[in-house]
Amino acid sequence: LIALDEALSKLAAQDPVKARLVELRYFAGLTGDEAATVLGISSATADRYWTFARAWLHSEVRGD
Repeated sequence: LIALDEALSKLAAQDPVKARLVELRYFAGLTGDEAATVLGISSATADRYWTFARAWLHSEVRGD
């Protein structure tokens, strides 16, 4: 869990919108459409960001 927090902080420094999307989806439990509305982005963009952020965080936590 600490590694995830550190990785999410690193992502936030590089791309705050993607990090906020992760927070909204993972911690707040919002759907992709709900998170997209909060962030003011399209659902398609939210889906792309979500896919990228998940893969990026997974790589960071694993240390790849």
